Amino acid sequence: MSAPLGIQITLQLNEDMTQQRQYDVLVIGSGAAGLSLALHLASDLRVAVLSKGQLSEGSTFWAQGGVAAVLDDADTVDAHVQDTLIAGGGLCHEDAVRQIVGDSRDAIGWLVEQGVPFTRERREDGSEFSFDEEPVRPRKCMRRRWQGNA
Repeated sequence: MSAPLGIQITLQLNEDMTQQRQYDVLVIGSGAAGLSLALHLASDLRVAVLSKGQLSEGSTFWAQGGVAAVLDDADTVDAHVQDTLIAGGGLCHEDAVRQIVGDSRDAIGWLVEQGVPFTRERREDGSEFSFDEEPVRPRKCMRRRWQGNA
């Protein structure tokens, strides 16, 4: 891998004051994907995340759908993929769905390691997360009963 080129950003703090900063990587977008990328980059890189506004104004901050993942031992990747394809009404790409669903348990584990405050409720089956009841099996990992602001 070649060395990063270096990015210089000039910040206009007010009418009379500017500040220049050097970064190795500029991530454009401060939603779930952009922040995940920034967290996955090497720790010795200087990373800037560019947001179009306040972090509390983006779609990820206000998302209220929870995170669907294969977390229950009675659930399977194949069952989740089939449910997703049916719910998608033919608009989903099966290979993409299979990849995402297959990685879902590890992704939730990584989010927990990063400090995402999912609600944890010990259930009779031993699961730790707050689940919404889905038509087939519980799959949503949520934060309190209102999922936004995680």
